[in-house]
Order: sequence, then structure tokens, then C-alpha cells
Amino acid sequence: MTDSNPLVQNPPHPSPTAWRHGLWPYLLFGLAQGLAFWALSADLNRLSDTWRNALQGLALAGPLAWYLGDTTPAAWRKRLWVALGIGLLIGSLGSFQDADRVGAPGGWNPAQLLPAAVLGFVLVTLSAGVAHGRPGLSYPRLFEQAWRNAFALPLTGVLGGIWWMLMWAGAWLMKSIGLAGMETLLLQPWFNFTVGGVVSGLSMGAVLRRSDALPTLRRFWLGMNSCFLPLSLAFAAVWLAALCFTGVQPLFATQKAALFLFWFCTLAVVFANAAYQDGHDAPVLPAPLARLAPYCVMAWPVIPVLALLGDWALWLRVQQYGWTVDRIWAAVVGLVVTLHAAGYALSVWRRQRWMHTLPATNIGVALVQVVVLLALLSPVADSRRIAADSQVKRLLDGRVTAAEFDWAHLRAGTHGQQALQRLAALEPTDPGRSAIAQRAAREIRDQAARHAPAPRTPDARLDLLKGMEVLPTGTAVDPALLQTLARPAPEGPEGRCLDAAHECVLGLIDLNGDGIQEALLVGDRGASAEAVLYARRPDGWQRAGLVQGRSAPIAVWKSALRDGRLAVVPPDWPDLLVDGQRLRIR
Repeated sequence: MTDSNPLVQNPPHPSPTAWRHGLWPYLLFGLAQGLAFWALSADLNRLSDTWRNALQGLALAGPLAWYLGDTTPAAWRKRLWVALGIGLLIGSLGSFQDADRVGAPGGWNPAQLLPAAVLGFVLVTLSAGVAHGRPGLSYPRLFEQAWRNAFALPLTGVLGGIWWMLMWAGAWLMKSIGLAGMETLLLQPWFNFTVGGVVSGLSMGAVLRRSDALPTLRRFWLGMNSCFLPLSLAFAAVWLAALCFTGVQPLFATQKAALFLFWFCTLAVVFANAAYQDGHDAPVLPAPLARLAPYCVMAWPVIPVLALLGDWALWLRVQQYGWTVDRIWAAVVGLVVTLHAAGYALSVWRRQRWMHTLPATNIGVALVQVVVLLALLSPVADSRRIAADSQVKRLLDGRVTAAEFDWAHLRAGTHGQQALQRLAALEPTDPGRSAIAQRAAREIRDQAARHAPAPRTPDARLDLLKGMEVLPTGTAVDPALLQTLARPAPEGPEGRCLDAAHECVLGLIDLNGDGIQEALLVGDRGASAEAVLYARRPDGWQRAGLVQGRSAPIAVWKSALRDGRLAVVPPDWPDLLVDGQRLRIR
């Protein structure tokens, strides 16, 4: 008997190649993937960043491409070649990645991970859309493959999560009677990597072997989403009509116009695809809304207008502040959304089947996506190089001064570092270029200091703490306090303050009114700061507790400590003591 899903066909009788269509290949691919990641994690200091990133991309993308590829029996050989090709492609793109910040260990830049995942997903889908013995791409096959994979991935994650929950529940159950061996095993890296890979492969295989249930789930989900298509088009039409009276200034004043517009257009595109599905039947709309289908086509041209407004808003932002990596990827989203919206709108001029331009538009935009993503993830048009060059051009053109320039744009990755080196080597032909060169040189020195290895010996840690700013200015620090802080510290402000990469300040203030100063150690955490309190006890300085609550940036802490504006506020309600246990009213 043949499976109802055209992408999954089970042989009617066992055959010498029946193992290919069982769970054994998924187990073997998962085991290989887990062993590869375990080997890479254990060999981080021996491999160069280039090789490690390339092998990580191959180990992740190759098995995934095989899992999600064309599962028909006739496609076995093609499926292997496609998986190998996509794995090598993503691996080669990974070799061009570098850390997202200077001094960090090598690895895929988080900003590049999502585009690489989208590229792999689109390539797997396109490869499966080629029907055997037929030229060109079959849209029904593309639709079936894409949505099957879109449902299979989260379901695999759920199954894998349930497995790990069961393992930990069993380990805790065994530990409750004194048998801790299972918990010890679950904490071993080799076990997590290898068994995790096997579980992922088997979970994916189990989902795909029962993929005859996925079309039912897909039809239900897309049918529910298609209900929103008329509503989204009505929203867009009303909004566009209102815009004629309000103008674009309130929209652009939000500084998030592109985000709002691209997000709305993306939802409209998804709802249109939910109604069209594979195109074999009439649009999937509930009976009360089915008669609105022709009007949906007539109203669709408002969506390209919204997409173009989003493109305009993004372009104005780029003209004002230049390209960044985030804006480059936002432009890719804008391009994809605009092409989808414009392609679907062509259905208005030639009235054939409902939204008849949707299949050709989806295939064409998918091919455009592949080309654009390949260029931006590779040295051909590296998004990080484009962003760094754009920011440097703004600086050299005088559109922004060295004091106003956001140097954080050049602190990340190889291209940013190369740009800093070029700026530091500028000839001081005028005061502006001299200021740029000096500021770039200082940025390089500061980065080197921040990412110097953390001091390991107590004397080296003590020397680092002696250079920390103490407030109020001129206050003497008890040497015993510095000795206490110089000890190996746990995670928290103490650990960060033993690393030159983080800014810290030590505030000495009497918090409880006993005439003895306590010590507040405040460590920088970017947008906020974390503080810990030390108090003098009869046996020396001891950690009294961590300051809780949403904290201000470290600059605000320093200002308050310097000016004596750090106030002590009594609690609204006193603590309660019940049978020796202290309870706090919050």
C-alpha cells in the first residue's frame, strides 16, 4: 500500500534497500552529527577559527539537509548529493565568519546564522521541487515540501525536548534513592552531544515516517490563517486612506516605520499563501468569507504600496546613519516582501485563476533570495564589509565628527578591525583627520586593554583592583577589602571586575548608620550595572548580598556616588519574623 503523501512512499514488501526508508539512516546521521560536534567542542584550541566554523556549518547543515530533503524512494541518491552539496556550501560560508566581538572565541556570528538557515531551507525546498523526469520546478511539490519541513522541524524539537525531560526526570528519580549515576552521565559532554544527535535524528525520522498526518495538520492551520487575509487587506486599505490625510511624518517619527510596514506586509503574504495553498482548489476561505475572495485580489495592490513605503523609510534611515549589518538584512527583508507583494498584484491585470501569479512569484523570489543571501554571506558582497565601509565613508566625508561617531560599529569582526587600522594610519592633513586618527588609535589601545587575559595570580588581581576608581573621590580603601576582592570570585560583579574588559567602581558609604563604611562594588553590564555589598565583620570583610532590582547604567551609579546622591530609603513595610524565619513583604 502506498502512503497518501506523495513525498513519502513506503515499499509494499521488504527489500534489500528497505533499511534506507526506515529509521536506521536517521540514527546513523544523528550519531555522526553528534560525534562531529563533540569532537569540535573538545578540539576548540587546536583548530583555527576558519576550519572550526567550516566544519560546524558542514556538521549542522549536511544532516539537516538530508533529513528535510526529498524522501521519495526514487530520490535516495539525489537526496545524498543535495545534502552533501548544501553541507559543503554552508560550511564554506562558515569559513568566512568571525566572532561578533573582538577578543571573543571564533564562531558563527549570530547576525549571520538566521540568513544562513533561510538559505539552507530554501535550497532544500527547491531541490525537492524538481520532479523526476520532468524539467522545471513543480509548485505543488515545492508547497508540499516547504510546509512539511516547516511543521517537521518544531515537532522534532518537541519530541527531543520530551526525551530530555524524561531522562532528567528518571535521573532525579534514581537520585532520590541514592543512585546518582544517571545524573552524572547526563552531565557528561560526550553523552549530551552523541545521544543528543541520535535523539534528534530519530525524532526527525519518526515525524517524517508519519508525515501522512502532516497534510491534515497543515490544511487545518493554513485554513485558520486564511481567515485573516480579508481583515489584513481591510486594515491596509483603511490605513493607506488615513495616511493621505495625516501624511508620512507621524509614521517616520516612530523611527520604526520599516519594521512596522515590513512586518505587516509579511503577514499579508503569509495569509495569501494560506488561502492559495498549492493552487489545485479554490481559495481556502471559510464559507462566510469565500465570496470576498475576488475582492481580496482587487484590494491586494495596497500591499505593494505599504512595502514601498517601508523601503523608503529604510532608505531615509540609511542616508542619515549609513549602512549597518542590521539595516542590510532589513533591506533584504524589504526586497523579498516588495517582490512578493508586487508579483501577487499582477493578478489584478490578467484575471485568470484566483491569485494566479502567486506560484511563479514565489519561485522567482526564492531564486532571488538564494542569489542575494549567497552574496551577502560570502566575500562577494560581505554584509559586514559593506557596513564597515559605509560607516567609515560617513566619517571621512565629514557627515559625522570623530566625537559624534559611534565607534561601536567598528569594534566587531575582522572588517571593523581593518577599518580601525586604516583610520589610525590616516595622514593628519587637517584637524578633522587628525582627530579621527587619534580616536581610532585610542580605540585600538582600549580594545587591547579590555581583551587582555584576565590576571591569574593574586598579586596581579590585586594590582588590577588598585587601579579601580573609588568614590567619593579621595576616600581611602582598606587594604583588607582589596585582598578579599582579589580572591577567586564567583560569577557576578566580582568576577567581571577581575577582567579588564569591564568597567567597575568601588563606592564606600555608610548604609546602616553605624558609623562604619560599607563597600558597594558596581560592575558594568552594558545598558545596566550590577552591584554587590560588602560589610566589615569582626573576622574581616564579607559579602553581605547582591543589590536586587532593575539597575541604572554604571555612569549613573558613578555620578550618584561622586555627588553624594546615593540615598538610603527605608522599606515601606518591615520584615516579619515567624518561628525564626525572616519574611519580606514585597
